[in-house]
Amino acid sequence: MRYIYSLILTALLSACVTSRYEYQQTIKTWQGSSLQALSEHWGRPDEKITTLNGRTVYLYKTRIGIKVLPHSSRNRGKSLTCITVFEANKKGIIVSAKSYGSSCTNSPQVQQKKKAPHRKISGKI
Repeated sequence: MRYIYSLILTALLSACVTSRYEYQQTIKTWQGSSLQALSEHWGRPDEKITTLNGRTVYLYKTRIGIKVLPHSSRNRGKSLTCITVFEANKKGIIVSAKSYGSSCTNSPQVQQKKKAPHRKISGKI
């Protein structure tokens, strides 16, 4: 019985890791695109930061839902958040794309919505 539980747990964890990896690959399709194109596709960023070296950083924050853990009142009501960060050079061209958070996962719907138009997603596991 322990073997079955271990197998199920391993499968679930693998799915999460794969989905996060695929999300990273999806947002990396924006590297080389303009911030203007990104804004037209993703909408206005939640935060826009200009760094000391003149680069521009766009932050998009996504709240997926509420995480409710039984038997722990401290953890009840924590939202699952994904922060996606795009950094562009002085010309407004995206040079890096990263994400942070437990809910940065991919699905076919997210993949179509978040990827850069006319760019393929590479690096499948």
